[in-house]
Amino acid sequence: MALYYFTVEDRPLVRSTNYRARPGDGWKRIGIWADGTALRVYDRVKRRLRLSDGAAATLLARLDRRRDGT
Repeated sequence: MALYYFTVEDRPLVRSTNYRARPGDGWKRIGIWADGTALRVYDRVKRRLRLSDGAAATLLARLDRRRDGT
């Protein structure tokens, strides 16, 4: 279960969430690390290119269709 909270700030700090494996996760920690790395890369690319959420969703949908061969 993940819990989130939001606060209103004058100058918000914006960054992707840093998920961490629990001590007993074993090999799952590799997947958790890979997922976090992918999210950080996606976040940085989206910010650098100044893509909106809609534009990013469209781009990802096109890449997914291309991968499926349709």
